[in-house]
Amino acid sequence: MIRQELIDFLTENYWQNSREWFQAHKEEYRQKVVSPMAELVVALTPFMKSVDPLMVCEPKVNKTISRIYRDLRYAKYDTLYRNEVWISFRRDHKEFPLYPQFYVYITPVEFGYGCGYYLASPEVMRTIRSLIVERSPRFTEMFTAFNKQDIFTLQGDAYKKDRFPEEPAAYKTWLNKKNLFAEYVSRDFDRLFSPEMDFPSQVAREFEKLIPLYQFLLYAEEKKDL
Repeated sequence: MIRQELIDFLTENYWQNSREWFQAHKEEYRQKVVSPMAELVVALTPFMKSVDPLMVCEPKVNKTISRIYRDLRYAKYDTLYRNEVWISFRRDHKEFPLYPQFYVYITPVEFGYGCGYYLASPEVMRTIRSLIVERSPRFTEMFTAFNKQDIFTLQGDAYKKDRFPEEPAAYKTWLNKKNLFAEYVSRDFDRLFSPEMDFPSQVAREFEKLIPLYQFLLYAEEKKDL
């Protein structure tokens, strides 16, 4: 079960910003951060496999659980460690690069979960836009289902200039995205910590509302190479 101690450890480790401190408290990291996130992965695995049997659901760091180390090879950071942790469910990235995923993240100030792309390829975004403009039944079915729910909102960077001025406003929200994901964000940590709230079951129930979106994105992935 996720507890306040997970956030406390992430915060302390972030501010210590010390390899020596982390190594001295590595067992705490395993117990307070990795273990509860692994339990969350295990709890969500039956649902995830029902959505997509090809999803990777191994409850390990670098499989479904994020690393705590920042990658200093590609960017300069002020800190060595992240003050957030997340799990993600997606197909194997080697065989299916840049594919959509379901995810849950936790930070000291908020937590959230959703479905979509961390980074969508230009090819799949072009395919998504074509399916929208063509009014593909696969898009309209997903669009109708998405608009019936009120938990997740559409997110992702958008172009500053409207690239589809002739399209209806509701479709423009999707068409002008550079990247695309649907997300729920909360600061109600009682939902996260309380055993009575059964956070994994809540997430699974709400993830059901995103299945049409995930299936549509998989369809776009298949169509992009045709």
